[in-house]
Amino acid sequence: MSAIAGIDGVERLALGEVDLVADLAMSPSPDGRELEPVRLDLVVASAAHGCLPPIGPVWVDIRDLEGLARSTEALRRTGFGARQAIHPTQVEIINHAMSPTSRERAHAARVLALAEAAGGGACIDDDGRMIDEAVLRSARRLLGS
Repeated sequence: MSAIAGIDGVERLALGEVDLVADLAMSPSPDGRELEPVRLDLVVASAAHGCLPPIGPVWVDIRDLEGLARSTEALRRTGFGARQAIHPTQVEIINHAMSPTSRERAHAARVLALAEAAGGGACIDDDGRMIDEAVLRSARRLLGS
């Protein structure tokens, strides 16, 4: 995947997991944990080549909307930035699960405010955790700034 991510003009990756499973004669469990190494490779290759966070796979059980929500939240935590939908009922759930929570947004804003008040360099948040440039990058990305 890294070779593909490194091609000029490639902005974002996605993986057809249904096709991959068929091609590899896999039989993944309901949670798809057997595919986690491939998913993580996609996220790492995307980041390493400056691509947007990858697009997650389809959720084939159209009626299992709770499973879709849980799976989509897990993809977001893993570094995916979007997810493919195969049915209109999935769109709202995917959008909600891929969006930062109000608590996450508030925390990111607080981290940025603390860093600004500190005038640069590393500082400490309200819980005694270090705020450095990596933490600030994550907060900026979460807030879209």
